[in-house]
Amino acid sequence: MISPTYLKKAGIAYESLKQYGDAVKAYTTIKEKYFNSMEAADIDKYIARASALQTNKYTHYYNHIRGCPSNKASSFILKRKLWLQLIRIYRVRLQQCS
Repeated sequence: MISPTYLKKAGIAYESLKQYGDAVKAYTTIKEKYFNSMEAADIDKYIARASALQTNKYTHYYNHIRGCPSNKASSFILKRKLWLQLIRIYRVRLQQCS
């Protein structure tokens, strides 16, 4: 299966272009159509990240982490906060699905 690989790469490209809605669509397509593929195994974290960035709630943290590597301590703290928020969103979505 080649399609899920390219869809995942397309989603990552959309995220780098800050087109988070299109990234969510690409990731969701993998989850729905190619659920048996290797890419579908961890696609939920990509969906959660793109969804969070789409709502513009965490873009400040995300952009700071990507663009400002000079202060490693504050960058680490922001990365940790971002991932904790994404984990919370992911857990809520998992609870909603079950």
